Amino acid sequence: MLINKYNLISIFIIAFLEGSCLMMTEIVSSKIIAPFYGNSLYVWTSVFTITILGLTVGYLIGGLISQKKPKRILILSILMSFILVYLLQHTTQFMFKISADYSLKIGVLLFSFFIIFPIVFCYGIISPLLIQLLTKSASNVGRNSGLIYAVSTLGGIIMTFFTGLHLIPEYGISFTIHTISILLLMSLVISLPITSVSKIDTQKEKREDKRVQTKTTHSLQLYILAFTEGALVIAIELFGSKLIQPFVGNSLIVWTIVIGITLLFLSLGYLVGGILAKKENNIKWIYYGFSIASILFLFSVILSNNLFERNIEGSIIMSSILITSLLIGPALLFLGLSSPLIIQNLTINHENAGKNAGFVYSISSFGGILMSLFIGMYVLETWGLILPIIFFSFLLISISLFFYRTRKQYILFGIYLFIGISVYSKQNKQEWKLGNIKIQHFSEGLLGQLKVYDEFISREGLEYRYLSINGIHQTMIVNNEVKISAWNYVHRIARISSLRKGGNALLLGLGGGSIASELNKLDFKVDIVDIDKRMFDICKKYFYFNDLNSDFFVDDARHFIRKSTKKYDLIIVDLLNGEVQPSNVFSKEALNQMINLLTKKGIIIVNFQELNQTNSISSHHSICNTFLSLDMNVYFHKNSGETDVITVISKHKIDINNTPIEQLSSSFPYLGSVQELVMQPFKQVDKPFKDGIILTDDRPILDKINTETILDWRKNAMNDQLKKHLLLNLPIYQ
Repeated sequence: MLINKYNLISIFIIAFLEGSCLMMTEIVSSKIIAPFYGNSLYVWTSVFTITILGLTVGYLIGGLISQKKPKRILILSILMSFILVYLLQHTTQFMFKISADYSLKIGVLLFSFFIIFPIVFCYGIISPLLIQLLTKSASNVGRNSGLIYAVSTLGGIIMTFFTGLHLIPEYGISFTIHTISILLLMSLVISLPITSVSKIDTQKEKREDKRVQTKTTHSLQLYILAFTEGALVIAIELFGSKLIQPFVGNSLIVWTIVIGITLLFLSLGYLVGGILAKKENNIKWIYYGFSIASILFLFSVILSNNLFERNIEGSIIMSSILITSLLIGPALLFLGLSSPLIIQNLTINHENAGKNAGFVYSISSFGGILMSLFIGMYVLETWGLILPIIFFSFLLISISLFFYRTRKQYILFGIYLFIGISVYSKQNKQEWKLGNIKIQHFSEGLLGQLKVYDEFISREGLEYRYLSINGIHQTMIVNNEVKISAWNYVHRIARISSLRKGGNALLLGLGGGSIASELNKLDFKVDIVDIDKRMFDICKKYFYFNDLNSDFFVDDARHFIRKSTKKYDLIIVDLLNGEVQPSNVFSKEALNQMINLLTKKGIIIVNFQELNQTNSISSHHSICNTFLSLDMNVYFHKNSGETDVITVISKHKIDINNTPIEQLSSSFPYLGSVQELVMQPFKQVDKPFKDGIILTDDRPILDKINTETILDWRKNAMNDQLKKHLLLNLPIYQ
């Protein structure tokens, strides 16, 4: 029985739309969560984990029920997806109330589960049903599985870039949710005329099924391979993102590129696997794919430094795409081809096509969940980056060799050992002190790479100590007996803070602790909020921070200000983590929550970075306009040629420019010529800026309108720090 042309086209359109809606839902969910739990990598990890969990269960259930009226279940699954997506925005407040009493990590996982799991579960059911509807003989199941997942992933690739970089920033969260709903309605309409293919009607198809029944590979072995493939795909994606972070950073642009490249090469792998599934003895390609992927995965460590050196002068976005593609793309392609082959070798009857496809992708996704949690919550913080890459790549090639021992496999294993020994040897020979630079601390974590190092500048006769996050300087102090910040903005903030000397202060963002140290000198009692628990220990150990008058909270800033009821005389927002812009903290809703924490005479100080305005919309002017819309008094300072913009906000007018010298921080006498810069006047904003907008939770546009500054920060970091460390052969990774 031939599948009619309408069925064929409709099935692939639905697969494309399902993949599109899946990635749109994943991205928009992270933006829905941001006003409640922030926009940190804990949120992304939770969204990612729950998405995979939903797909795991959906694939499993979809496969099990695919033999029973697949068309009817397909229509029901799409309809339920539509209803759940449409209601998505109306359930968030209720879901937050359920999860609000838990810690940040548990709370964001619960919240993500409530809003994402039901929708993605319905999405997961769809693919096995489509494979069942498409398959008319067992010999075609591998090809069909590869095609369905390749087309679905292609939809995901397109919508990852379109949604993250255009749809949400330009049109907002509500519009994006409505767009997903429309796409699901289109899928529903297209699915109605599809006719089900559930029985074999020709002798040819019976012979095909009978021929396939001669396979001898044990199903348990194939399930182990499926689990390994899913786990290692996630490992390569996570470790790959960490490999490129010292070069391209950790911004939304970078994560969009990593996700897009991952989906692209997996899609190619599914397509190639589907083609190979028609060949005799096709199972060997699974093992060869595993072995080659492990070699490429390990070789990426050696390749990364060379790629950085060759692309350091080029466009950051194009370089990011090129480097990500070369570092993780080929390994993902060779892993991706295994799923269609596993499904083909499991299927002996075409009526089990959907069941086997669902089960294989469910096991694969389950491996991804476990690996995501294991790496994100433990491996990176404990082992760093290089040793885990060696370990997991060795695990992958060992499993391949254990199940399939041939001469070619032993040759591939020998190549792997040669590269592995080279990587391990180079790692052990790394010098932590070369020339005038000495590395004091190096750690990898879910939230990025932290590096503390000293550099002696001979022309000044001074040693400086730096903290860098993903290759961008976060803190810089003069490392002598004075031990004060070398950056003007810190002392400018300290001057304004002295207006409320001795009060209660809230510091959002710790960094290396320069501002926190100044607040201590001004006798504040300080609550410090930072999402990365490593910061507090680094401040005390390397940046001479005394925490006697401070309480430290490991939390996201938005989550903290939403839950806090304490009143503060001073709130300082210093949250720019390298080039990462916390758009969720500068929305009207977030700023209003912050204002509610102020005492009657309290003030807010915001540190922000923006280049001289060239865009039609100014980021800083938009922040000012948003505060003005809340009936606040706004003052700001910015020097020509500087990126730092200091903004001061208060409920009542304040005399911001006449600060008595005697009430300033004890650091002030040591500033020398910087004193004049610190005392420069602030301007009051009397009316909204014409090139500014009012920022809202629904339209998180800050990353987009400040892209020029973000890319400039990264470019300067590459030329200033990365280039220097590459030339000196200092370690780029732990």
